[in-house]
Amino acid sequence: MKQIRIGAVGPMIGLVAILALPGCAQKETKKPAPAQQASTAATAEDAEAIGAVSKSSGKSTIETQVPSVTQKSTHADINRMSAGDFIALGLNEESAQKVLDYRRENGNFTSVDQLNNVPGIDTAWVSRMQNKLGVS
Repeated sequence: MKQIRIGAVGPMIGLVAILALPGCAQKETKKPAPAQQASTAATAEDAEAIGAVSKSSGKSTIETQVPSVTQKSTHADINRMSAGDFIALGLNEESAQKVLDYRRENGNFTSVDQLNNVPGIDTAWVSRMQNKLGVS
């Protein structure tokens, strides 16, 4: 987890920046007067109410834990793929249909290696696709 700190001088702080981060709880805040809207998001009391502020020498600091950025999974789920999906990854139409038939008759795959049990599927293709395929 990465820690993000946002500091501000005075009683007003930029709480909206933290609350908009993924995984942070949303809290309704008081609306500032129109003249203050552009420069303020919430009061220091609002931040204290959710336990996000520590004060030192007249400054307010917002601290929160933010999960480290993780790369989205790029694995295609072989239990949800259509014939067209398999064809797009290099199988011919007949082989793609064999995979769907095998899955329908035997239930969901529990590993990508089980594709090697499908009659007519090239084991070299399965090996090449190991890092692109997965199961749910």
